[in-house]
Amino acid sequence: MPKRLLPRRPQALLLAGGLLILTALGAAAAFESNRHLKEKQGAIVGLHRQAAEAQRLLLLLAESHAATHQWLLSGRAEDRDAAVRSGDALRHTGRELAGRLAAPLDVRGLPSLGATLEHVLRVRDQAHALNETAGQEAARQVAAEGSGLAATAQMRDVLGEFRQGIEADLTALDAELREGQWIGLLLVGASSAAMLAMLLAAIGQLARRRSAAERASAAMDARGREVAALFRMGELLQSSHAPEDIRRVVSHTAAELLPALSGAFYVFNNSRDRLDMLGLWGARGLPPDLPEHFAPEECWALKRGRPHGPAAGDSLACDHLGGAETALLCVPMQARGEVYGVLSFFHPERRAMSPQQVELAQALADGVSLALANLALREKLRNQALRDELTGLHNRRFLEETLPRVLAHAERRNASLAVMMLDLDHFKQVNDRYGHATGDAVLREVGRLLLARLRRMDLACRYGGEELLILMPDCTAAEALVRAREICAQIRGLREAIGGTLPQVTVSIGVAAWPEHGEQIGRVIEAADAALYAAKRAGRDRALPAEATVEPLPLPG
Repeated sequence: MPKRLLPRRPQALLLAGGLLILTALGAAAAFESNRHLKEKQGAIVGLHRQAAEAQRLLLLLAESHAATHQWLLSGRAEDRDAAVRSGDALRHTGRELAGRLAAPLDVRGLPSLGATLEHVLRVRDQAHALNETAGQEAARQVAAEGSGLAATAQMRDVLGEFRQGIEADLTALDAELREGQWIGLLLVGASSAAMLAMLLAAIGQLARRRSAAERASAAMDARGREVAALFRMGELLQSSHAPEDIRRVVSHTAAELLPALSGAFYVFNNSRDRLDMLGLWGARGLPPDLPEHFAPEECWALKRGRPHGPAAGDSLACDHLGGAETALLCVPMQARGEVYGVLSFFHPERRAMSPQQVELAQALADGVSLALANLALREKLRNQALRDELTGLHNRRFLEETLPRVLAHAERRNASLAVMMLDLDHFKQVNDRYGHATGDAVLREVGRLLLARLRRMDLACRYGGEELLILMPDCTAAEALVRAREICAQIRGLREAIGGTLPQVTVSIGVAAWPEHGEQIGRVIEAADAALYAAKRAGRDRALPAEATVEPLPLPG
């Protein structure tokens, strides 16, 4: 071998060895970067799953508490069934979720939720058992005791602290992920400096991985913003006290989460035979002839109980949209077995909604449904607090709160205010002979009759037992006496009017008016009560004015 080649041989070997070392280093760096990326991504996915399980457990706990509370207040069979369903869901799914969260909670130094959940379930079961044995009031007292509420609050606090810890970990993992990407990039670049082909391949591969990681990070950031927006919407909806509040919150959140779409918000009216438009958001793509009202049977989403439209793969359009080309999706709003309305979504170019957009639309509908359900529950509880459950008339508490306002109104207008005091004749004999269930049925029918026959401005209240009181604004004593006699005749004919299913009953009525029978409204009520007892002494089944205490007035007819 020529001598001139000898010096180059060790150099070639050194270069080859160096290239091999650089190649190995590059391969090791690429492998380590890939492992680091997958490890961090797996950790992020696991944390998101834990956060979702914690949120689901919170929702199950809140729904069970609300359903049980509603049942114990109303006592209705359908509310009891809803409470049982939500409690069973908490018992089975809640236990499973609490079990899966036990290890993550322990890692963070937080107490396990199993024992606390079991305590909540025991209080709930005890309330159900007491309702069967001791009655609804006993069950309500058990449900309202501090231990059950404290256990529920403790679970919320633990899960809230748990979610805060997850958010902090996600932020740290995101920083580590980015740091690892840069370290991998530097190692690969340094190790591949001597080999252009390997450098280009490594850079290309790393760029692709980085792009995928950035897309994944951007997607996670976007999903985090969406979740945060939905949480803010939920907090605002829980603080809403009127449909207009809900409309504003939904319009704002929909524009934030789905800026390319417009929408319409429809809710059922009180009679549930029509849906009324509560509001709109966006402007692009809304049909010019969008109806203000439509019947439930005109919307396929309401009839099917699930989202309907091109975005859901349905080619058949809803009738209420009138064949609008921009319509994409109708999502029913339903919670606790009740449908409250529908959200309709539009796009000016009728572009297909992505699966993520469809999920957001459903999340909007779910959040609004729960808010409408809570609003309906609050209204029902308010009515129960101000109305007598048996007769449907206002209760004495409502009378005491309303009477000063009604009297002040009469004083400002210098108008008369009539008072009727009614008492069913021989009502104790009805209870003794036919039973209290029949007596309750009589009171219920009398209440319905009064609500149907009185003026809208009149206020009928259950004063106590079978004694009723009616306030009649802008009505003199003489006018009220004529109306009282008509009521006597109507109650006398009540048995025939309802098909003879109840015993024959009559009523005695005393009539007085402010200021004719007293400057103080209390005096007027006492005068009406005295006239009532005069009517009883005169033979019952009649109406007498306050001043008629000797000669009873003849009954009409």
